[in-house]
Amino acid sequence: PALTAPANANSFNITAGNLSQLVWTQQPGGSVNEGASFTTQPKVTAEDIDGNVISGAAVKLAVSSYAPLSSGSVAGAVSCSANPATGNASGLATFSGCEITGPVAAGTYTLVATSGSATSQPSSPITITVGPATQLGFTTQPASGANIQVNSSFEVDVSIEDSYGNVVTSAGST
Repeated sequence: PALTAPANANSFNITAGNLSQLVWTQQPGGSVNEGASFTTQPKVTAEDIDGNVISGAAVKLAVSSYAPLSSGSVAGAVSCSANPATGNASGLATFSGCEITGPVAAGTYTLVATSGSATSQPSSPITITVGPATQLGFTTQPASGANIQVNSSFEVDVSIEDSYGNVVTSAGST
């Protein structure tokens, strides 16, 4: 026989719990020149401990780790059209126009998403490559305050660099 609820049963709603995790729905990605937006823009879903979506969470992206191509380089920061981005009714925070902004050093970056105390796992790696040649930089300068006699030699090394000081090895210039 079919079972039915008693006539005096109260109705109730089951709602999602508190925000406890952020999940990469779409990993940021690509290999881009410094100063360019990621080829794949990130999307993050806010969830409770059971995987139920949490709508309206403000999700912020930041650099999680950075592996430079050269020593002494400084990692940049994440810049997006909106950062933080607010999750929709499905808990999805969609980012656009995201890039690593200066000073930007060539290398491999990972991102992390945060909202309150919830933090995502690190993203897939994003590779930022050296940009086009825009400037010259001294690698070795003449000694400061040195008096150099006429017809004497001294050493100066100059490197071809992108706008953030990354050495451009394939500039095609002399």
